[in-house]
Amino acid sequence: RLEPSALNDVYRVVHGLKSAASAEGDNVTTWYCHGLEEHILQARGEIGRERQLLVEVARHRAVLAALLDDPRRALATLARLARVTMDGPPPESGSSPPTAPEPEQGSLQVPEQALDSLLDRLQRLEQVHDDLNRAADLATQFGAKSRQQRESLNEALRMIGPPRPWGAPEAALRIVEQVARGLGTSAGWAARGVQAMRLSSERIRTETSSTRSDLTQLRRTSLRWLLGRLESAALELAEQQGKQVRVQLKGGDLPIDRRLAERLLDPALQLVRNAITHAFAEHGRGQLWLEASRVGGWLRLSVEDDGRGLDVAGLQALVPGPEGLDAASAALTPFVSTRQHADAFAGRGVGLPMAEALLAKLGGTLHLMSREPRGARALIELPAESGLIDTVWLTHDDYSFGLPVMYARRVVKNSERIGAISLARCLGLPPSRRPLTRAVELDIAGLTPVYLSVSGVLPVETVNIHAVPPSIARRGPYSGAVLRRGGQLGLVLHGPVVALRAQVVASGTSSSLPPAR
Repeated sequence: RLEPSALNDVYRVVHGLKSAASAEGDNVTTWYCHGLEEHILQARGEIGRERQLLVEVARHRAVLAALLDDPRRALATLARLARVTMDGPPPESGSSPPTAPEPEQGSLQVPEQALDSLLDRLQRLEQVHDDLNRAADLATQFGAKSRQQRESLNEALRMIGPPRPWGAPEAALRIVEQVARGLGTSAGWAARGVQAMRLSSERIRTETSSTRSDLTQLRRTSLRWLLGRLESAALELAEQQGKQVRVQLKGGDLPIDRRLAERLLDPALQLVRNAITHAFAEHGRGQLWLEASRVGGWLRLSVEDDGRGLDVAGLQALVPGPEGLDAASAALTPFVSTRQHADAFAGRGVGLPMAEALLAKLGGTLHLMSREPRGARALIELPAESGLIDTVWLTHDDYSFGLPVMYARRVVKNSERIGAISLARCLGLPPSRRPLTRAVELDIAGLTPVYLSVSGVLPVETVNIHAVPPSIARRGPYSGAVLRRGGQLGLVLHGPVVALRAQVVASGTSSSLPPAR
C-alpha cells in the first residue's frame, strides 16, 4: 500500500541533497538531484506513476552514492550510458529509412563555458579601451609640450633679432627656425593622433557593450519561471500544513540570466518555506507576496507575508550577544530556531543560514525585517547580470574598497559638517592619515540613511564579483572580491552590514564592534 506522504518525503530528501550539494559547490550532484526533482513533481497526483517512480528512485540510490563518492567518475559513467542508449541497436534490413528531422528555426546550442570565455575576452577588450585612453592622454601631453617648446624657440629668435656680422650666425638661426617649424608640425600630428585614438577607443567601447548585451541575451529567461515555481511550492506547502494562503506575484516579465534563475531557486524556496511555516498558525490563513524588481544592475526579490512577524524577543533570547543585537541577525545564526521541536518543515535552524550562504556565492545578500502593520519581509539583493555590478571605490589611505552603486545614494563634500561616520571605524582600521574630504550616503532598504566619511572617491567600474570565504567575508564585512581593470585584487563591502555598523558607532556602542584583524 502506497502512503500518501511517501513521495513528499522522497522529494524533501532529494531537495535537501540538492541544497547541500549546491552549498558545497558540487554542481554534478546538484544537476542530478534537480532532474530527479522534476520527475517527482511531474508524477504527483497520479497513483500509478507514483508507484512506478518510487521504484525508479530506489534504483537511483547507487547513482547518488557514486556522485557523492567520486562525481567525475560517476558523470563519465552516466555519459557512456547515455551514448549507448542514444545510439541504440542498428535498424533491421528492409525497414523504411528514418525521416530527416526538421531543422530548427535558426537556433544554436552554445555551451555556457563558451559564453563565459567570450565575456572574459570582452573584458580584456575593455582593458584595451583604457590603454588607448591613456595613450591619448600621453599624446595630448606630448603635443602640449611641443607647442610650449616651439613658443620658447620663437621667443628666443625674437630676442636674438635679425642676423648681424657680430651676432648669431645666420645658419644657426635657420636651424632654430626649422626646429620650431618641426615642433609645430609634430604637435599637429599629435593632436590628430589623439583624435584618432579617442575615436577608436569609443568604437571599441560601443562594440564591446553591444556584443556583451547580445551574448547576455542568449542565456536569458523571464522571472515568470522563477516566480511560478515559488508560487507552486508555497501553495503545496500551505496545503500540506493545513493552511489557506493566497499568493500574489509581481515582476514576472523582468529578464534574468537562466543560470542565475536556477541558482536563485533554492534560497528563494527556503524563504517561501520559512514564511509559510512560521508566519501563519496551524489551520490559519494569510497572504504571501512575491515581488521582483530591478534597481540599476541589481535584482531584488522580496518574500512578504502578513503573519506573526519576527519573534524579536524569542530570537534575542536564543542568541546571547552585545546589547542591541537585532532579530534578523539572530535568525540568520546557524542552528537557531524558535521552534521547540523539529518536524519535517522547520525547527533545525539551518534553512535561513544555508540560503544566506548560497546567495553569498552569487554575490548577493539577504535582509530580514518586520513589515507594517504586521508580518515580515525577506529581501534578496544580488547582481542581475551573473556577477557583473557597478562599483564605486572608496579610499582610506593606501586602501581602496568597493561599494555597489545601488547602496550609494550620493557623494558630498565637508563630511564633518553632516556628522559622517569614518569608514575606518566601521572596519576596525586605524584612523586615516589623510583628511576625510568626502562622505558617501548609504541608502539601504529598511535602514535609516547614514553617511560614511572617506579620504577619496574613485570613478565607478563595472566588475565581476566573486564570493570570498566566510572567514574573510566577516572581517570586512565583505560581500565579494573582484579583479580590477589594472589587474589588482579588490574587496567589495557588504553595504547593509557596513550601514548597521555605522549606526552602532553613531549610537555610541562601538565597543561591540569586532576588533581589527
